[in-house]
Amino acid sequence: MSPSVMAGEKTLKKVQAEKKVLEEKVEELDWKVRLLEQRLEQVLGTTERAKGTVAPTTKSEQVEALDQKVRILERRWEIDQEQATARAKDAPVFTAGREGFSLKSADGSYQLRIRGYLQGDGRFFADDKERATTDTFLLRRVRPILEGTVSKYFDFRIMTDFGGGTATVQDAYLDARPWSWAKLRVGKYKPPVGLERLQSGSELLFVERGLPTNLVPNRNVGAQLHGELFDGAFSYALGAFNGVADGGSGDLENNDSKEFAGRRFARSFKSSSIEALQ
Repeated sequence: MSPSVMAGEKTLKKVQAEKKVLEEKVEELDWKVRLLEQRLEQVLGTTERAKGTVAPTTKSEQVEALDQKVRILERRWEIDQEQATARAKDAPVFTAGREGFSLKSADGSYQLRIRGYLQGDGRFFADDKERATTDTFLLRRVRPILEGTVSKYFDFRIMTDFGGGTATVQDAYLDARPWSWAKLRVGKYKPPVGLERLQSGSELLFVERGLPTNLVPNRNVGAQLHGELFDGAFSYALGAFNGVADGGSGDLENNDSKEFAGRRFARSFKSSSIEALQ
């Protein structure tokens, strides 16, 4: 066999190998294009295809055209993912659980929480012939609670009570908290006097509070400065109020005098590793 024939065969084999590589690349790029078009169709609802373009004639032109289309579609897919991530970061967050329902902005600066509790009693007397006492069921507390945060540093709470067949505003106040050690509360709430009174009605250990609690105010209208220091190891509250009768609540004042109340807590072992000391 002459050298020229051998050279021709080598050239033919080389061309055939290159053609096979190009065909494989065309198939791979074509598969990528279809996959990316399917993804974009799922996101956008439609697939935008090139219009008015001249179909490439040679394999190399097909490879170049498909490669360019792949890069365009991949970039569009990346942009879609970036936009979806940005929308997720800015989207409000809704939660529901044993603490109630809440809706808050992505950064937590604005929040709204809805919850409440209901307590019922049954009062039955075994022998009440001498005293005409009625055996009855009753709804002791029916309290929807609306709480929230505005502009990150302002909290509010509104709690009404429909127990006993009446409608009463128990809590209605605003808390300004620029710092953890200095917060200002204004409105109607529990003064910092009776320790047991400061406990929520849903957190009581017994069915009723102790009799000494009847000697302290229930709810009062006023302004109070309070806060925590040393990671909560020390807390204080000091306020001025309209004044109410023992065990009572009030919305208005009938004289010019005011009451002052304060309380401080010191928990020296709050950061202790022993839970009983905390």
